[in-house]
Amino acid sequence: MSLRLGLALSLSILLIGVASWYRLAPAQEIYYNEAAIKTVKTTDEEEAMLNSFLPLTHEVPPQEVKQPPSEPLTSTDIITRNLLLSYLNLESSGLAPDQGTIDTLASEYVEATLRSHVFTKAIILDINVVYDSEESVVTYSKALSNAYINSAKEMTTSGPQPSTTSYVPFVNSAAKIYSTLASAFKSMPVPTSFSSLQLELVNLHLSNQAAMKAYIDMETDPMKALAGLIALKENMEKERTVLEEIKKDLKDKWNITY
Repeated sequence: MSLRLGLALSLSILLIGVASWYRLAPAQEIYYNEAAIKTVKTTDEEEAMLNSFLPLTHEVPPQEVKQPPSEPLTSTDIITRNLLLSYLNLESSGLAPDQGTIDTLASEYVEATLRSHVFTKAIILDINVVYDSEESVVTYSKALSNAYINSAKEMTTSGPQPSTTSYVPFVNSAAKIYSTLASAFKSMPVPTSFSSLQLELVNLHLSNQAAMKAYIDMETDPMKALAGLIALKENMEKERTVLEEIKKDLKDKWNITY
């Protein structure tokens, strides 16, 4: 919640800055100099001599001008432009935005920013579902536990080193670990009664992987990176809830302590 509030505050500050610039910037008038052009008559000989110096454009095929490929707009570009356009539309329509209007407008674009966190979701067909049985549930509980133990070891060994100030190697490693964990969750045999919860775990870790990749590109697309960090924080809480539910079902229905 604090990250969402910080994002809303940042957008409000941006709008206040635009409002101040828009109102205080002096209007500039552009003056155009008009000059009379006097027509000069030339003789046929002078015309022929002038034409001899001109290139024969009709004999040379025009060269095709290639435009450089334009780079696609980032989430930050799109959100910022739409935010400023929304403000300018209010200003031009005679509705002088006050602090309340600015806060409301900023809150609307907080949701737009959060929607910039996207990833390809798994579906139930991606889960290796098996029939419910005591053997399959025991196998599942062990596989789930081992997957988390292995990922925790990898996260610890690939953590940021005290000798460097760059977090990029660690973030890259974290993205790979989340991807590996999601793949492990897909491939392990999952009893039918746990399949929907397993699908939630897979998508949470795919979301975490996308968040880590967005963080690496923070300089290029800071809005998307911020949305990823907010998703990462929320995913931790959701994952804790899912694991508690799995733990409860294992104990209550199968008498297995996870």
